Amino acid sequence: MRLPLLLAVAAKLIASPTAASAAGQPPSADSTALPEIRVDYFGAEKGYAEGVNTVPILCVVRNVGKSALAANTLRVRCYTLAGLDYTEGELTPLVPALAPGQAASFRWRLQPTDRSNSLVASVLITRVEDKSVRTASVSPVVAPGTTNAGGAVQEIVKLYMPRAVLSVIPHLHGLVPPITGGFTLPNATSTPNAGSARIGNEHLLLRIMPTASHGAVVIIAAKSPDGWGTAGAASSLVEIQVAADGQLPWWRAFKWSQSDVRTDLTGATLTLTGTCGDDFEATITLQTRKDSSAIDGKVRLKARRTSRLFSIQLPRLDSATDRSRPLPPLDGSSALIGTSAPDNGDLPNSVAAAHRGMVTAGLSWSEQPPLAEWVPFALPQGDTDHTVQLGMRWNSGERGEVVLPGGIIECNFRIFAYAPSDSIRDARKFAIP
Repeated sequence: MRLPLLLAVAAKLIASPTAASAAGQPPSADSTALPEIRVDYFGAEKGYAEGVNTVPILCVVRNVGKSALAANTLRVRCYTLAGLDYTEGELTPLVPALAPGQAASFRWRLQPTDRSNSLVASVLITRVEDKSVRTASVSPVVAPGTTNAGGAVQEIVKLYMPRAVLSVIPHLHGLVPPITGGFTLPNATSTPNAGSARIGNEHLLLRIMPTASHGAVVIIAAKSPDGWGTAGAASSLVEIQVAADGQLPWWRAFKWSQSDVRTDLTGATLTLTGTCGDDFEATITLQTRKDSSAIDGKVRLKARRTSRLFSIQLPRLDSATDRSRPLPPLDGSSALIGTSAPDNGDLPNSVAAAHRGMVTAGLSWSEQPPLAEWVPFALPQGDTDHTVQLGMRWNSGERGEVVLPGGIIECNFRIFAYAPSDSIRDARKFAIP
């Protein structure tokens, strides 16, 4: 199924009408203290799917409003749009009561239909309709910023509007080979026929694997006193949000076409080349040095034609699952996420990390924006109790940035996995100067 058709399906889902308020009565028109639900994360829990193995899907919803959300007010609906079948469990669970700032997780187990299909799923958040109450004074589809006959303003619209999130899940043809070790010195290798590549040293290893849609999944491994083990994965290396004039912006992911390797006695460089949609050529350069627990990266985008660029998203890391706590069941049931914010060790705003066992792994980025007046946005961390999602994007203004053919944009980042580590505070040493 082609992506434009999938987007059209999602648009139909978003347009679904809803009715009735949580308490059976519409909020007053001057209310400014309302619950508002945001989807922090929706996709494969570990960032990718392997062959025909069932894939755990994670959805995290958070109340970012100013008042509590009553229990059973909203419903979460999981849809399989391409390449996936349902297995078992509740596909339309109710959202539990959420205090302001609190989040809940939902997990499902879905089955890829074969090894090479594109995998697309969607989640839709809708109101639970109370047929005993008819709310004629408030329209659930009033456009933000407008007022209807009953005086409903934008804040009320947030409470009523359904919202859908689409996820294209990276799909590996087979299982990820077990991590048995890295390089004893800085090195990088590429296997053109298999489309795979590796770069690392005696402390850290990145294994780059091709997906069914010509993307790239990065498996991150670190050496700790217990030996080599997986520290997480990067399910996307770079994505851009771009549009031509007259279009709505949408995301284009990096498509990997070829790679190049250079090594010497002190370091190694792996260069991945490809495209981000039809609009930009993309080059990702990864460099490692001797006795380092970090790999420095650079994204270089070159415009093929005049485009309007809205956002650049750097590698999004999915941390290794916290094995000290059992995962909730994959049956669609809800699980509340701890209300207290996890200790981030007072990390700089340009560093995102997670601490698991004896390993601290994460991502850092340059504080210098790629284009004037662009601002950084740290991605929501998802399920901070179990599998943390780490990442950031650079955002332009509402109208985007016009990039002419031949225009070049560059962003620097760093992937790190440090061991042995006693605290997430060790991530501070990997901030980019």
